Amino acid sequence: MLKVYIVITILLIGDLTVYLTNGISISGQLIDKIIFWTWGILSPIVIVKYSKRIWVKWYLGLVLFLITLSFIPMGIPFLKVALFATEFNNERRIRGYRLREGAKSVIAIPKISLIKDIGVFEKEIGEIDFYIEIDENSYRLSEIEKIDINEEVDSVIIEFAVENQSTIQKIKKN
Repeated sequence: MLKVYIVITILLIGDLTVYLTNGISISGQLIDKIIFWTWGILSPIVIVKYSKRIWVKWYLGLVLFLITLSFIPMGIPFLKVALFATEFNNERRIRGYRLREGAKSVIAIPKISLIKDIGVFEKEIGEIDFYIEIDENSYRLSEIEKIDINEEVDSVIIEFAVENQSTIQKIKKN
């Protein structure tokens, strides 16, 4: 069980680090949530089971120190990690792309992210405003009837349509 816990801890740290630095994550959010909650459930079990070992005391101290440290600036880092694994987003999949509503931080303005599937990973291409303006009306992603995505060399063109009205959004590739 200790080996499984170590592997899950390394996966969690690696996934979170690559996501925060490059916007790359394991495809879909379900796997991120499974990794986070598995780590969260296994942590107390491992700490109790191996509590007499010195490295567990150091590990517990480090985890508690980092959690306490994250509360200092309004708890934003702690909330960021929690948001990474618990955020529920409205999303739509179109030909190897995923459009997802959400915010990257608990204090950020929500956006719609365009994410491209790359095998078992995914890369965030760019973002557009949370509300889609079509003929002076604002729509959320769930209200859009038709979405078409066309990839160009340096950008991605997205066409949103509602009731025979449409608008085009262009996202430059990162």
